Amino acid sequence: MRALTLFLIAAFAFPRALGAAEAALDFEPIPGEKSGLTHKLNADPALGKLETPYLGPLVDLNNDGHVDIHWYGHSGGGAAFFFGDGPGHFNFCGDKYADRWAFHAFSPLWWDVSGTGRLDCAASWATTGFFLNDGQGHFKKLNDSGLGLLVDPDGSGVCDAQWVYGQGLIELDPKPSAWGGKFPEKLAGKLAWKAEDKLGWPDGEQRSPHPLAPKFGAAYSVDLDGDNKNELIVTFHGAKLYAWVLERDPAVAGPGGWKEATEARGLPKGAGHFYFPEDLNNDGALDLLDLASGEVYLNNGKGHFAKADYRIFDPATRKGGAPFDDDGRFELRDLDNDGHQDLVSANFHGTACGLFMNRGGRFEEVKAPFPLMRVQFAIGDVDGDGALDVVYQKGDMLELLHNKTANLGLTVHVVPKAPALQQLGCKLWVYKAGQLGKPEGLLHYRQCFMERGNTNDMVLDGKLHVGLGKEETVDIRVRFPSGEVRESPGAKAKSIITLKE
Repeated sequence: MRALTLFLIAAFAFPRALGAAEAALDFEPIPGEKSGLTHKLNADPALGKLETPYLGPLVDLNNDGHVDIHWYGHSGGGAAFFFGDGPGHFNFCGDKYADRWAFHAFSPLWWDVSGTGRLDCAASWATTGFFLNDGQGHFKKLNDSGLGLLVDPDGSGVCDAQWVYGQGLIELDPKPSAWGGKFPEKLAGKLAWKAEDKLGWPDGEQRSPHPLAPKFGAAYSVDLDGDNKNELIVTFHGAKLYAWVLERDPAVAGPGGWKEATEARGLPKGAGHFYFPEDLNNDGALDLLDLASGEVYLNNGKGHFAKADYRIFDPATRKGGAPFDDDGRFELRDLDNDGHQDLVSANFHGTACGLFMNRGGRFEEVKAPFPLMRVQFAIGDVDGDGALDVVYQKGDMLELLHNKTANLGLTVHVVPKAPALQQLGCKLWVYKAGQLGKPEGLLHYRQCFMERGNTNDMVLDGKLHVGLGKEETVDIRVRFPSGEVRESPGAKAKSIITLKE
């Protein structure tokens, strides 16, 4: 089958561009006899039947260094596992589906709490609990503890609390930083403060106990002003999307010491906004993508924002309106390895979706070479060549799309001392070779926070993909929440660079 090639031509030239011409987004379908993806789902009654199949993230479940695939039944039945046994090749495990899934759940959190490389699983929907991976992709229930989004409650850079949808900030006991390499057998939570008490209930939004009823949603814990202490971006999901920025209140000590500061930072607050942080122009400060309005708000480096003269999309003129809603999924992934994270927005029940290529802060919407159905595709580097590939559901089978971009990339693996925290709170800078620490040489900046929200699965580990454009060698710096800094000058493309605290 011939390659699906989309040639994307830039409309503008931008500062810090990684090449004079934009790279083509080039994905090639790999035949099943070559990828190993020949298993037809639910075709053999002896294996069982998956109900409502969802494609999970591309992760290494048996800790052999190769990416694996799991295709699980959201409504029950188990899972089909495909173990990677080499670059870009998979083998169906052959087990009964029910033997490969201890529960059915929506939005599980995959998390290596021990630092062993084995991804365990925290389920928080349909079936709650924490499930231990035996290293071969079998899961045993440890307890009934579920987890929301981990956030930093005291501005220290250490995520020792969770944000729970519909509630607010929950202090964890014991704290993840004190888990000592294993998930606690008992995990308690104490409500520090309710989102509604801080922000009020939006006018006109109904109250209902239904799981899909309007409620306070995701919260992102990030450093917006460069002081190595975090702010909170809080959202509300209802008839409209809402967003606020909260900052530490110096007059109030403890986990309750937060105050609303959206307009003080130059941002509109409330209805019609959904802020997601990303350094769009590679200047070392997090800007904000407004996924509700399509606007872009640029950070002056001190946590104050100004609306850009361009936007991601215009919901008033774009066919289908805004590409993201409360029932969708979005990811920022550098699909063409040009050093800028692209926006992939997928729908579930509706039509809100789109693929937007990031041209150094400005975005160009293109046709996606894979279906933008949020439970039918997964993105990851399956062959270790530094480029992000795609596995997607094609009827009752899976197909691999190999990314053939000519641009280069690598993986940075950050390893904190406290395994349970993984990369949370770390900051990553990637510079041109020989320009470590120089602003004019900065190619990529990222803050590591828990991005879970409106997705079918979330993987929390320390392996970060970075696109490099044509740069074959770069200098890398990582700052851990403790303040420790580790550097790797002369890092090579198509490699895995491990930096330990």
